Amino acid sequence: DDTTYVTIRGFNFRNHAKDGGMAIYNEHGNTNNIVFDDNRVFYSSHYGGPDYNIVVTGGNNSAYDTTNITISNNVFAYSASEHLHTDPNISGNPLVLTFTGNVLFGAGDAAVIGVEKAPASSPTNVIMGNLSSSLPHPADYTGTKIYNNYFGRVYHWGGSFGHADGFSFENAHRGTSIYNNVFQDIPGSGIIMGCVGPYLDHISVYNNLFINTPTF
Repeated sequence: DDTTYVTIRGFNFRNHAKDGGMAIYNEHGNTNNIVFDDNRVFYSSHYGGPDYNIVVTGGNNSAYDTTNITISNNVFAYSASEHLHTDPNISGNPLVLTFTGNVLFGAGDAAVIGVEKAPASSPTNVIMGNLSSSLPHPADYTGTKIYNNYFGRVYHWGGSFGHADGFSFENAHRGTSIYNNVFQDIPGSGIIMGCVGPYLDHISVYNNLFINTPTF
């Protein structure tokens, strides 16, 4: 929040409720040029949610933006919900994210996290959101690149919060490229598009490998 040109590198984050490793947001000022590199984030859970390993959002204040965020070379594991959750700048300006070289696995693994966390969680590797499908402007991520990551096994809670997807565009979305990633052991969709919202456009998906992942 209201932070620029900071690098967080080489930490272990364990056993956190809600946003376990890092919350990058814009409530009181612009947040940009943040690097989250070579960290390990394990065990994020909270009854009632949300419970992410890391969240990046521009949804706190329309006067300020979050952009130029790099998340690289980390290990994210055993989150009750998604490992990474994003929401766009509500100003309408692009939130630019680079997500590369990361390993993600174990979202929703009740044997590790505990079955009592299941009712309000959404196990998925990544959800890039839009806060609401009724926002009057695009969820603009133009310039965002998701590449050279390993999206590993996701576990299915069952019920209305089953999810268990590799990567999800939640509500409307614009401008992300997803390439050179591996998706393995995903019981839901490897990449799911068109959840809720008026548009999905200027999205590029190419040269990804899907292993034991029944649907794209």
